[in-house]
Amino acid sequence: DCATINETTGEVTMLKAGTITVQASQAATTNFAAPSSITTTCTISKAPTTITTNPTVGDVVYGTALNKIELVGGVAQNTVNNQAVEGTFAITSGDISTAGEHSITVTFTPANTDMYAPCTKDISVTVLKATPDATASAGEIVYGAKVESSELTNTGTTDGTWTWTDDKKEQVLAVGTYEGLKVHFTPTDPTNYNEIDGTVSLTITAATPTLTWTAKAETAQVHEKKTFTASSTNTDSDAKITYSIISGNDCATINETTGEVTMLKAG
Repeated sequence: DCATINETTGEVTMLKAGTITVQASQAATTNFAAPSSITTTCTISKAPTTITTNPTVGDVVYGTALNKIELVGGVAQNTVNNQAVEGTFAITSGDISTAGEHSITVTFTPANTDMYAPCTKDISVTVLKATPDATASAGEIVYGAKVESSELTNTGTTDGTWTWTDDKKEQVLAVGTYEGLKVHFTPTDPTNYNEIDGTVSLTITAATPTLTWTAKAETAQVHEKKTFTASSTNTDSDAKITYSIISGNDCATINETTGEVTMLKAG
């Protein structure tokens, strides 16, 4: 099963690797008896192969497993007569655990393993940075605070920091919800992940001002006039302070705009 032989010339045609035993014999003639047959052994080795054209490697992104890399094309030939050999290419080793340039080992396995030996070759592969799994969310802020005071949090699985990049980041916006405000993500691991841009929705809630008395009367006499005034932390000029008596209405009246009280009776 390893070879055939021409019985006249002794020329052997190799079929596959293995060991053959060749026998030579001679027939008797008129003057000579048939001599004893002789044998000899010959070991047939598989033809060595070499990769002459490297297979190409598709895009490899950080996080891709070695066995998921796709090889395309590639040519191998045997080194005995430099003829092309059919077979398959596969990656058998290499470290692609970080982005950047790496060397991986490719093994060629002939389709006819009886006749040809496999071979290996190191080829270069570029591992690209991955796109982060990162989504930003903006915390609510109260009216009066700048947009950039809203805390940005990352809801993705890639560690990193979101920062405000929107043109409105230093502005104080009115109460409401704003969509599509621009933010930027910087990964904690810049070696293996790209920076990305994103957008967020920001809700601004109404501020609650504080009123404090700036002038008030603890005591007064009937027919005397007193003025109560208050100040507010509210910076909205459209919001006016109004005054009213909520207990003891029969004892006095008050000007709702100025806070001036007119006493009517003791109480």
